[in-house]
Amino acid sequence: MRIRLVDIPAILPALLPLGLSLLVLAGCHPSGRDADASASASAPMAEPLPAPPTGHDPGAAGAAQPRTPVADNAHITVAWNCDGKPVTADYNNTRHDVRLQIGPELLTLPGAPSGSGARYADAAGNEFWEHQGESTLTLAGGKAQACTKATAAGG
Repeated sequence: MRIRLVDIPAILPALLPLGLSLLVLAGCHPSGRDADASASASAPMAEPLPAPPTGHDPGAAGAAQPRTPVADNAHITVAWNCDGKPVTADYNNTRHDVRLQIGPELLTLPGAPSGSGARYADAAGNEFWEHQGESTLTLAGGKAQACTKATAAGG
């Protein structure tokens, strides 16, 4: 196809918006070494992100990991009162599990995904779920027991 000189005035109005758009985009996006140098000179140095708190591990495939009470040590022990029964919870931030002392019995529950708070559960239906200073204890899929913090048992 051949464009004749007489056709240029006819297609110029159609090409004008495209040309102006390209000019605007070229002006908005700095390119070349000068733009890189000025951007790095004016931008403050980024500080490295702090390490995640102990007990937080995003886990594989983005699964939510339980959060334990705030502390920097590997084990946190908290005394609970679950429907009138004393329960001692030893949170292990390294293994992401909790060991519950319920009377003479000792029960270790692995961390489980939770939308909120720290949840520990096993395949037998045992579950301990802590959130904002309160928790629920369910043994072998039975009735959930309401728990409240008694006193700190150590650390």
